[in-house]
Amino acid sequence: MTEGKSELVSVYIHGIYKGKIKADTETIAHIVAGALPYENYAIVKGFNKLVLTTFGNFLNNVPDQEWLKRELLPILIPLQMGQEDIKKVTYQ
Repeated sequence: MTEGKSELVSVYIHGIYKGKIKADTETIAHIVAGALPYENYAIVKGFNKLVLTTFGNFLNNVPDQEWLKRELLPILIPLQMGQEDIKKVTYQ
């Protein structure tokens, strides 16, 4: 997912809109890693392009498998393994 710095994606928890975050891979990884076990996220670009969904802090559906393998997992795995600190992400 190659995004411009000012581009945003929408975040939904259990289908309820929560706000927008930066569309960069690191911010998305911190959202996923920081999710509580009962929070199911959907991150959407534009009006209808699914970026990913989660069950708690586990990935459920990631349509762009190349982005997942090349960019997201190398950031997400150390966060989930406790090797790096999870940053709090603020919504815009």
